[in-house]
Amino acid sequence: MTGSEMVEIPGTDLLLVSQVAHRERVNRSTVLRWIEKGLPTVEASREQLGYLIAMNLLKSIPQHKVYLIRVEDLQRISSIREYPKHTRRPRKGKTIGEGSSERL
Repeated sequence: MTGSEMVEIPGTDLLLVSQVAHRERVNRSTVLRWIEKGLPTVEASREQLGYLIAMNLLKSIPQHKVYLIRVEDLQRISSIREYPKHTRRPRKGKTIGEGSSERL
């Protein structure tokens, strides 16, 4: 499904992982990582899957779980995206001198 085909269903407050990825301009695996970090989801029921297929949002019933995310929970993404406080990112840069393990 391309970005131009991505439409929200009027009258519903649930979005697919791919729709959230499109809205946040990230890829699907990033949204799945946010789910692992605590973004609340609802697993789609068989009836919801049938509706998603009828609306051409899914081509068929997938082998994996289909997660639905409430629009109201999208505000939590900013806190999930934050880098943990009081931690240091590994430094990337040039090493000092030949064969030295120190980095700039």
